[in-house]
Amino acid sequence: MKHQLYSKKPLKNGEFYIINLGNKNSSGTHWTVLLRKRNVLKYFDSYGLPFGKTVTDYIKKHNNCSIQYNTHRFQENPESTSSEKDKTSICGCFAVDFIDGEFC
Repeated sequence: MKHQLYSKKPLKNGEFYIINLGNKNSSGTHWTVLLRKRNVLKYFDSYGLPFGKTVTDYIKKHNNCSIQYNTHRFQENPESTSSEKDKTSICGCFAVDFIDGEFC
């Protein structure tokens, strides 16, 4: 869960975290990725949204890295339209595919 990110060490080159944006008492909500490739931190959200406060606070540990995030929406945010709610369970697949595309 995202609250666990506070205690994580800074990422080294080639490392990544898969982050669930759910709160501590939830069963999970949405999977995102933060990875380090050389001196670049890359954040991926299949909704195409920028990272929030928890990730921002964690990124401060990486003062020698530039930061990139995607803005392309791969799936609809379930809060944007009720007709897309059945497609929300695939965010984990998009997260793994992003990692695969970056490192393989």
